[in-house]
Amino acid sequence: MKIIVDNSQFRDWASPVRNPIFPERFTKPGCKAYFDLVAGRENFGWNGIGGELYHAYAPLESTEWQIGEAAAYTDHFARWRCAVFAPDDIYWSHRVVPVVYAFTGIGSDYYDNSLYLWSVVKELDCIFVTFDTHLTGIRVLTENKEPNNDHFAESIHIMEQHQCDMRDDVFREFVEELSFNVQQIQDMIRQRFCYPSIPPCLMLGFSLGGFYASQLARIVPNCIGCVGGGASPEIMQYKGGFDIPRIIPNPIILGARMVMPQKMQPFASFVQGLKKITRTPFTGAAIGGVYTPFRFIVGKKDPIVNYKDVQKTDGCHFGFMEVFPIDDVGHTPANEWGLNELGSEMINQLRFCLDLWRRFKG
Repeated sequence: MKIIVDNSQFRDWASPVRNPIFPERFTKPGCKAYFDLVAGRENFGWNGIGGELYHAYAPLESTEWQIGEAAAYTDHFARWRCAVFAPDDIYWSHRVVPVVYAFTGIGSDYYDNSLYLWSVVKELDCIFVTFDTHLTGIRVLTENKEPNNDHFAESIHIMEQHQCDMRDDVFREFVEELSFNVQQIQDMIRQRFCYPSIPPCLMLGFSLGGFYASQLARIVPNCIGCVGGGASPEIMQYKGGFDIPRIIPNPIILGARMVMPQKMQPFASFVQGLKKITRTPFTGAAIGGVYTPFRFIVGKKDPIVNYKDVQKTDGCHFGFMEVFPIDDVGHTPANEWGLNELGSEMINQLRFCLDLWRRFKG
C-alpha cells in the first residue's frame, strides 16, 4: 500500500502569528510525500503491540543544502522510517483519536520511544507515531542506510567536510522540515484511517527530542499539547556536555574526540557542532493559542538541564507552560525496569493535556 500526500494543500494554511505557517518552498505545486507500507500489524510490532511500518520519501527544498556536494542532503534527508501504532478498533471503526508524536535524544533510534508505547495506546487511547529525525536511523548522510548509531557521527563529519556543519540556520532547517514532516504524517493518518479531517496531535519528547517537541508544538496546526522530559524549550539552556563547545577551543575538543569511547563519539560530534548554535530556531506565541499546554518535567539531579533555568523561560512564548521538578532523578526517563519517576510524570502530564482537550471538546 502506498499513500501519497500532496504538499500543496498546506500552502495557504495560516495562523494568528505566522502566514503562511510553512515555508512556501515546501508547498510548491507538484511536491509530494510518498509513504510505502513495508510491514503491517501481522509482522511488525513493539512491546507486544502491533503497528505499521512505513518508509517515507518526502524531499523538501532547502535553503541550507542546495549548493555543491551538500545538495545531495535533500535526497538523504527525504528518506525516513515512520512507525504508527493505533488502538485496535481504529482500523475498522475509524474513530478519531489524537496522535502522539514521540522524539528521543541525541544519537538514539526511533525504537527507543517504544517505552511510552503501551501507555499512549492502551492507557491514553491515542495513536502513537515516531519517525527518524535528521542524522538518526536511515535519515543519515552515509551511503549505507542500515540503522547504526555510528552513522550519526559519520553524518556530522560529512557535514563538516561540505562546509554545511551544525549552525543556527542548519538547525532551524531541521526544525522546519520536522514540523512539515509531522503535517505530512498527519494527512497520511487522515487517509489511512478514513478521517474526515486531520486529527489533533500532541508532542512528546526526551532531551533534544523534548526541545524538538516544544518547537514543533509551536508550529504544527491542531497541536493540543507538548510534554518534554529532561528538556528545555531554549537550546542555550542545555548545559553539561552541551557547555563543552561553548567553553573549550576546537583543537582541544578534536583531541578529546580521538580518545573518547566509540559510544561517546556521536555525542561529541554533535556538541562540537553546537558551538555555532547560539539561538533557538523559533520565537513567538504558540500557533495553537496561548492556552496550549507546554509541560516540562526535569529531574533535580539532571546534569544537562537545570529545572530552575527552565522555570525562568518566558512562558508567554510557550502558551500555558509549567515546569515539574522531580526529586532524586537524573536526565533519563527510564531505568532497567521501565519508566522511572520522570518518565511516569511525562505520561501523567500527557494525560493532563488530553483531559484538558477532551473537556474543551466536550
